[in-house]
Amino acid sequence: MIRFLCLLLMLGLPARAELALPLPAGARETARVEEAAARYLLPTARFTPDHQPGLVLEGRVLIRAWRMPLDASGTLPLYRALRQEVEAAGYRILHDCSGRLCGGYDFALKARILPRPEMALDLGAFHYLSAASREAPERHLGLLVSQDDVQAFVQLTDIAPDAATAVTLEPPAAAPGPIADELARNGRAVLEGISFAAGEVRLAEGSGEALQAVADLLAADSALALVIVGHSDNSGTLAANVQISERRARAVLEALVRDYGVDPERLEAAGVGFLAPLTANTDDATRLRNRRVEIVAR
Repeated sequence: MIRFLCLLLMLGLPARAELALPLPAGARETARVEEAAARYLLPTARFTPDHQPGLVLEGRVLIRAWRMPLDASGTLPLYRALRQEVEAAGYRILHDCSGRLCGGYDFALKARILPRPEMALDLGAFHYLSAASREAPERHLGLLVSQDDVQAFVQLTDIAPDAATAVTLEPPAAAPGPIADELARNGRAVLEGISFAAGEVRLAEGSGEALQAVADLLAADSALALVIVGHSDNSGTLAANVQISERRARAVLEALVRDYGVDPERLEAAGVGFLAPLTANTDDATRLRNRRVEIVAR
């Protein structure tokens, strides 16, 4: 069991309010970097090679790091305790992720993380959150918890704007796109660009753009949940087509979770076979059109 002591961390100017965060006994501060006037990208969604969604903030930036013995239970209990303290202090969570759901190597490469020996990042065992204060002037923080073989590490970044200079530049997905428009208009949307060969459940090449559009749609609306519905042509029995269409929907769901960091709790998969065709199954072209995947607002 982790034994905690409270370390008062100075979080913010000009008020210099103190946020008490519990760190394990034996924690030692390894770094303190303060910049009076700086620009900082605060991650707010999963990083990818060509997309780093976040808030570009300007103001005083304070980055602190600690190391401590690694408890047998790992770093997750420590991270959960720190998250509770952040929320109790009046912050709202903007982004909460672990490992590859943060972006894995892309996160490690493009997020601002202190180097060793002050901080360590295990790509397979780290947790991150970004948060914003509920009171004006709005302050932001980033919390990173990771480990090496024998030690746990915590990095806390506090960004205090000068007269609320924070500017939102990302993510661009907040603007409605064709999928969002179709979903709002019809309650469902066809994922154009996602296709399957006859009898196959593996996503065909070229599906990435449609998957990214769904991930962006979910990132732009935190209350949205979706059912991914697979459809087939009329080749074969109804039972077989319902099964294969559900497997296709499941393949899309798994790709969104695995490759785009979508919370699986916001997704369901279902298959309806050939019961809802877009057009008559008269030739190869129409059958290909009917082999599709749609999203339906839940």
